[in-house]
Amino acid sequence: MAKLRIPMATSTVLGMTVIVMLLGVVTIWPETASAQDKPLLPSVQPAQPPATTPPVLFGPKKEVIKPGTQPVQPPPFGPPSVPGVGPGGPPSKEDVIKQRQLEELRVREAELVAKERIMVMTKIAMKRFHFNIDPKTPLEDLLPRAPKDRGISGPLLSDDLTKVPEVTFEQVTNLPAAKALEHNAHTIAKINHINQKKTDSFMEALLGKRADLAGLPFAMGDDCRIKGDRSRQFKIALATVRGALGQQVMIQNGSIIVPTQSGPGTSTPQSKAVILNVPGSAEQFWDRFQASCIQQDKANAKCDPPHQEHVTVARVAALMQILGPEPASMRKGLVKHLAGISHVEATKALAKLAIFSPETDVRQTAIDALKVRRERDYTAILLAGLHYPLPAVAERAGQAIVKLERNDLAGQLVALLDEPDPRLPVVKTVQKKQVPVVREVVRINHHRNCLLCHAPGNTPSVSADVVTAPVPTPGEPFPSPSEGYGSFQQPDTLVRIDVTYLRQDFSMFQPVADAHPWPEMQRFDFLVRNRELTEEEAAVYQEKLGKREPGELSPYHRTALAALRDLTGRDTEPTAQAWRKLLTLSK
Repeated sequence: MAKLRIPMATSTVLGMTVIVMLLGVVTIWPETASAQDKPLLPSVQPAQPPATTPPVLFGPKKEVIKPGTQPVQPPPFGPPSVPGVGPGGPPSKEDVIKQRQLEELRVREAELVAKERIMVMTKIAMKRFHFNIDPKTPLEDLLPRAPKDRGISGPLLSDDLTKVPEVTFEQVTNLPAAKALEHNAHTIAKINHINQKKTDSFMEALLGKRADLAGLPFAMGDDCRIKGDRSRQFKIALATVRGALGQQVMIQNGSIIVPTQSGPGTSTPQSKAVILNVPGSAEQFWDRFQASCIQQDKANAKCDPPHQEHVTVARVAALMQILGPEPASMRKGLVKHLAGISHVEATKALAKLAIFSPETDVRQTAIDALKVRRERDYTAILLAGLHYPLPAVAERAGQAIVKLERNDLAGQLVALLDEPDPRLPVVKTVQKKQVPVVREVVRINHHRNCLLCHAPGNTPSVSADVVTAPVPTPGEPFPSPSEGYGSFQQPDTLVRIDVTYLRQDFSMFQPVADAHPWPEMQRFDFLVRNRELTEEEAAVYQEKLGKREPGELSPYHRTALAALRDLTGRDTEPTAQAWRKLLTLSK
């Protein structure tokens, strides 16, 4: 029989082709067991020789899909979930094609984001600023320009929180990115110049010149600082939360490199790379976070109780700070996590979630967790909620008191019937003058006002234990929540997170017009301000809130009455005097 001779080069090509085809078949049509255990991965350029199985994106944890349930849609850049994989058998060819198309789209999106960030951030990393500030410069010239007075017409009468007055550090100007970066650096240089005289001297000077800021609940000195081991643990806790928010992948030379269990791979000094955090679901976040905490706790098992105390407090603070504006699914997981922490700070955090969360299921879960907590640790938060200058918060506080069966607070509810609407102005002595002052909720754009809440982080006193973050620059790409404050830290625009002048009551994402290249939905922090009014402004508040028809009750009085009726199962006239008589309470 004649033998067919194939040239060596041709046989090599054919052999390689067969191997590639076999590998492609194995990748497209895996066995059922492996398809259940390991998600399909994007087609990427690996940094190391390929293993026998593709590297998993989120570790070896198995994902079991219960029969009769629909597979969860994968989040952007998240671990692909292939429809059809499960007890029913391997995916269909159509499902695989759709999944591949989705993965390729994600790869292209990640590459575009990475290339843009590399290009912009490389320029930033090379740029440094040097400012010579004349010691004789008047203080007014060193302070930021105040925003224009927007003329608040009166109290907020709706539940639309986008109508809440906004407070800003300075007048917003539309500068090019390079000029905006220089402006931020120059502002920080001015702050450092003023602070040479005394700690927090800049903030004291700013509040002395800005009536719109003077009534905010600023903390100064030691009250706004965390130090020592607590600062170190807070830094670790922030990194743990940020790390759990997303699985790291690296974009290098236009290719996505997924870290394997052996490491992320290697890169040459000439190559440009950027680390991106791939967002996942709430369940994935809590799995990662808890796994990280378990590892840390094992390493710290022999540490003394004060150290463990710092670890616990730091984790609660980091979770509340970062997850505050996140979706309800994430905050519901936060409630469940806090419920497992036996500490007063966890109890206070649960109480805040019980009155500030807009979602009923999140509030109910928090209330259920509070039922087994020491009452004295959260009572003050509920009572403060009854007087919060947003009627919705007061209503939630009343509902929480009822569901927690706090009959011991009936006296405080009765007293509320004697009090005026908390949104009405009251006369106070300010600088030896009698002036009307109103308590009102205000909001602060979290991304544009870093220097309103934090001290500069580029001074010699900032140690390696301190968490620092660059002030975001308008016109530059914005880091995702999982990336925190970004991987590229321009030294001249850093703030220190261990110094916090203002602490919010709650946070949420709200739309911002003309936000590009920042996202349209941006984080806003909400808190209460005491503001002096003119006589004309005070008259407007009295007109809108003080005058009521006979028998008409304020929303705060309605909240108190509803809570009293539900707690006692009794009813009487809607006055404090009638309820005191009914419940035999002394005034």
